[in-house]
Formats: sequence, structure tokens, C-alpha cells
Amino acid sequence: MAASRLKIALGSFGTVLLAELGDKTQVTTLLMTSSSHQPGVVFVGAALALLATSCLGVLVGHWLSQWLDPRRVEVVSGAFFLAVALWLGWDWWRAGRV
Repeated sequence: MAASRLKIALGSFGTVLLAELGDKTQVTTLLMTSSSHQPGVVFVGAALALLATSCLGVLVGHWLSQWLDPRRVEVVSGAFFLAVALWLGWDWWRAGRV
């Protein structure tokens, strides 16, 4: 039981860490730190924001898991991300950046 919890925790950590590297949140915290010269304060604010959004994701995910089949959530999530990617690609193509 403890091993499966550790596996889930490490999997969550690794997935979120890789997803967050180089994203707009990291760039924003970099810019805020360089302009404020208050790295500790920026870290606390950014960490609390990530904690809040993660908590929201866990709560909504738990709620959805009580109503929907996990496979359906995966399919809907995948379709949503694919739709966003297509929309961004279309917008990029329309802007003549191809």
C-alpha cells in the first residue's frame, strides 16, 4: 500500500515537474524575480498559486471520478487538448507564420 502511494506521488511529481518546465508560469516567475529582486517573496507567491491550482485540480478530479468512468475522463481530456492544439495551429497558420 505504501509503495503504491509513493509510486503515485513520484509519478505526479515527475509529470507536473516536466509539464511546468519552461512554461509561461516559470517565465513569469523569472521575470517577476528579476524585476522585484525579492526571490523569496516571489517563490512563496508562486508556490501558493501552484498549490491552489493543484488542489483545485485534485478536488475536481476526485469529484469527476465519482460521476464519470476514468477512461471517459481520459478521452474527454485528450479531445480537449487536441482541440486546443488544433485551434492554436489554425490561428498560427492564419497569421501566415507557416
